[in-house]
Amino acid sequence: MPNPRTTWGDISAIVAGLIMEGSLSHLSVNPDEIMPPFNEAVLLVRKRVTDPEKIVEKIGVSAYREAMDAAKSIKGVKSDWPVLLQRIGSRHRIGQVMMKVGSRLVQGEDADLSVIQKAVFNVQGYGELIPASQIIPEDELFARIGWGPIDKHVGGLPKDGLTTISSDTGTGKTWLLLKIAESFARRKKKFGIFSLELSSSILTKRLAMMSVPKKVLDYILINDDIIPMEDIGMIISRVDGLAGFGIDFADLVVKESSEQTMAALYWDAHRLCRELKIHGVMLAQFRRTYNQALPTIQDIRYTGMSEKLSKLVILGHNPSQAYIGRPESLALPYVENKAYLIIGKSTHGFVHGGVGAIQIDWKGSTGWGDQSNWFPLAAV
Repeated sequence: MPNPRTTWGDISAIVAGLIMEGSLSHLSVNPDEIMPPFNEAVLLVRKRVTDPEKIVEKIGVSAYREAMDAAKSIKGVKSDWPVLLQRIGSRHRIGQVMMKVGSRLVQGEDADLSVIQKAVFNVQGYGELIPASQIIPEDELFARIGWGPIDKHVGGLPKDGLTTISSDTGTGKTWLLLKIAESFARRKKKFGIFSLELSSSILTKRLAMMSVPKKVLDYILINDDIIPMEDIGMIISRVDGLAGFGIDFADLVVKESSEQTMAALYWDAHRLCRELKIHGVMLAQFRRTYNQALPTIQDIRYTGMSEKLSKLVILGHNPSQAYIGRPESLALPYVENKAYLIIGKSTHGFVHGGVGAIQIDWKGSTGWGDQSNWFPLAAV
């Protein structure tokens, strides 16, 4: 069996030799993943050219002998050679990418660092089909975050998935993101906030108003630069031990908001959560034309992909903070110092059996509290 120091060239020779002798199907291998000149031998076999003389003419005597000898050397060794080739080839390619980017950085030139992130994603088993019998079932689809209202009435935040939080302007989205960040931090889990709307000094002022102690603040990481999603992904990928991240807010991540650009944004955020196995929270605005008594998930601005790719959708309803002419709701009554988080979608099911709203303590000076009640909406 090849040891951990086996090179891309070694595995390429083995695979080419096995294919030429007929003990491995050429259909199970992508020639682009094989090191030259061995890839040429596989291409010939794919074209049904199996005459050794013609193969030698194409790749040379030395390469042909090396491939056939490599195939003989592993007789009796059981291994999934195409998968091993893919993994080692991916490592080789990421090394080439890093060398190319590194050489530009050494010269003091600008370099697109996002290509490194993409290469890392591809080296982490991307593209493999795995038998279901070898996959460990996930028993817990939610992870508790340490904040009562969400843990009790939702089960926490979805693992490795995107949560979208939407509400009117000025009704508590940023306060909610800070509450989530604080909950992670109190459990000594790092949470990153990308604040494209408010400065980091304003956020830390709000955290002070929430009486968050310094030892907890150490676990809340803030970036207030106006940066695109690919840079956000790069920053997240290099923070060791980051448990979750939040973006405030979606429309500011792209230069021009449209269905197409926002769809790409949500797709990138969804993929980031999946690839890095991390919690993601995206804040979003309501569309300007909604006039319902209560908001629904269709009221999220550019709702298409946010609705489809988010595993959890939370809608803020805070009647004490904004009035834009909507009729009063008979389903969720106005109560002084109370606000609501409507659970509009949950891919993994509902704690209380269906959609509903969490009524939570609210103060304009400190944001969301800890006391909560559940209001079912499906029966209303």
